[in-house]
Amino acid sequence: MIKKLVVAASLYCVLASGVVYSQIPKVTLSEAIEEPRVGLSKLLLLKNGTTMYFHFPEQGGIATAVYDQNYRKTASVQNQIKSFPLSKMHDGMFEGIFEINGQVVAFFTHVDHRVPTLYRFVFEEQTGKILHEDVVTSAPQIPKKAGYGILGRIEEPAFLIEKDPLSGYYAVATLNEYPHEINQRIKITHYSPMHEVINEGYITTPTDKFRYMNLKTMTVHGDEFVLAGTSIHNPAVYGSRDKEFSVIVSQLTKGNKVISNQLLASRKAFVPPEIVAKFNPSRNLVFMMSVVNDGRTIYLNTVDPYSSKISDSKWIQHPGLTNYSIYHLGDDKPYRGTIQDFYLHEDGSATMMYEEMVVSQGGGANAYYVTRMGGMGISRISDKGEELPGSYFLAKNQYTSSEQLPLLMYRRAKGCLDNKGNGGFDSYDFIQAGNHAYFIYNDLKENIDTDSVQITRGRAMVAVSGTNTVLAWKEGEEIKRIYLFGDPGKADISRFSNLAINAHASDGKSYATLLIERNGSNKKAYIAWVKF
Repeated sequence: MIKKLVVAASLYCVLASGVVYSQIPKVTLSEAIEEPRVGLSKLLLLKNGTTMYFHFPEQGGIATAVYDQNYRKTASVQNQIKSFPLSKMHDGMFEGIFEINGQVVAFFTHVDHRVPTLYRFVFEEQTGKILHEDVVTSAPQIPKKAGYGILGRIEEPAFLIEKDPLSGYYAVATLNEYPHEINQRIKITHYSPMHEVINEGYITTPTDKFRYMNLKTMTVHGDEFVLAGTSIHNPAVYGSRDKEFSVIVSQLTKGNKVISNQLLASRKAFVPPEIVAKFNPSRNLVFMMSVVNDGRTIYLNTVDPYSSKISDSKWIQHPGLTNYSIYHLGDDKPYRGTIQDFYLHEDGSATMMYEEMVVSQGGGANAYYVTRMGGMGISRISDKGEELPGSYFLAKNQYTSSEQLPLLMYRRAKGCLDNKGNGGFDSYDFIQAGNHAYFIYNDLKENIDTDSVQITRGRAMVAVSGTNTVLAWKEGEEIKRIYLFGDPGKADISRFSNLAINAHASDGKSYATLLIERNGSNKKAYIAWVKF
């Protein structure tokens, strides 16, 4: 049953600096800011309680704003950069933004004369000003005839950055599939919080069976280790389900400059897998998920980074989730959700976050994509990969004018930003606060105000401008929902948020987002802080 807890309009105050909603969770708004219409934006919640807001325009410098612990803006600056022309900002790729050693560090890739270069921009937390910018590393020049290789599914040279969530240590991987020698294609560099290189090595393949390597994931734990997952395959694996791929588990360990590599069992799939690895410090285990078949088939391996022991692969299934959708929504087919992310608990279990995703293509020579992003499936598994009791389903029905891929929520949480579709208003976000798992998404008012959504999945959300942000959670056997930013009352008012910009506090008890309020043809933007 879906139970609505609609926040009364009388509880909603006039939007202004420091406004607080009279509800739980507590919501506080900034003064109105300019809505970012082009470029990329990101929020970051710092350990000292302040908030930094970044905007990376398609042209121009990097705009920053700083808000104190009381959510008041204390500084703002338009940073000019020297590493490359400001007019070339739109040609680059934003790789991630992190708090490291009391400073904020952003990584940005720019390609000049076919040479990809990774830049590091270091910002002062108090003022938002750039303290310094430098080159981290460059990849070899992309060959002029690279197009032939790319059509053969060779990836362009690129970089992958991963930071330890518990410290300032991080790793940078340089990926380059063009060298003839396969064991010179992936280099991992381990950095200290002072940006000093503490270890470095190349991933090598334990077999000559496969020709191509593609690093998919890394996880970092202090100065102790960097653990990586790499798919290896042959070109023929694309387009044929009876071809093989495999996964290399690699580890760069403190005091050892040679990366150790172990090969998992080969599998068959249409394309090589996406891989995600996360370290659970309470169990000293790495959860490594290999995702194939459009995100609907997942294999779990647990890795002990101290003994190098790897568990047998476990196929993750969720019959309880299927039973829930059949019983509560009248479905007559097994639930087929795509994995978007997973959350590790201290007891060693993991919450798996799924979403119905169907990609359609049209337009012939002028191809375009539409992705239906449907119901959210939630399932908790043990460290052995077995589904635990309590799986459930939250209905929604969204369409976005782009091709969306599995693990969207995972990429957003890492700070990897893109310009796809409607700019980050689709899909959903997840926050674990105490014993409750909360889900944040945008939906139409008529869907929020009716119980029939549990059967029909509601009217489709095609455009975000008429939606409101929903907070939903399961309590007992009931699914409860509220308007996170107040019941709009009138049909021509809506309040929705950009989920790609969301920033989560390290204690898991709050997050910040960019709220857009539309009143008729007028729109205003605010930073909203949500505290549970």
